[in-house]
Amino acid sequence: MQTEFVQYVGYFLALSLTVYFVCCFIYGIHNKNVKPIKFSDKFELGYVEDNQTHIPIDVTVADVSEKELINKLENQLKSMQSKISKMEKQKTKKPKQKLEDSQLFNDCVTALMSLGYKQKTLAKKEVADFLSKNEISSAEQFIAEFFKKAKK
Repeated sequence: MQTEFVQYVGYFLALSLTVYFVCCFIYGIHNKNVKPIKFSDKFELGYVEDNQTHIPIDVTVADVSEKELINKLENQLKSMQSKISKMEKQKTKKPKQKLEDSQLFNDCVTALMSLGYKQKTLAKKEVADFLSKNEISSAEQFIAEFFKKAKK
């Protein structure tokens, strides 16, 4: 019995609110004096209060002659040009890739290890010596040249 009463009160409130909104809508349509609410695009986010007193600071500007200024700017230009030329020289120089970091070196060491070298350090030393003395472009060429020289 209690839940039915609560439901009826809820229905009554919902119906009365609906009737109120419908009446307001009809009143707004038929009455010429009612103007729609206009919302502004601009709104205040906040403001900053600055209660501190500002102390004026006296600034004196040194009188520099034009020749001194030109000399100073020319010196700056020369130093910048020298820095640019140094940077361009560094760009043109290719950093030498360490032989041990190359893929060819690693492939050659792996090939020697698979062909019977027991110590990796010995294989690395042999490969480094051979590659520094010969122009080798592939691991296959390395194996052929290396064992040709080993037979002699």
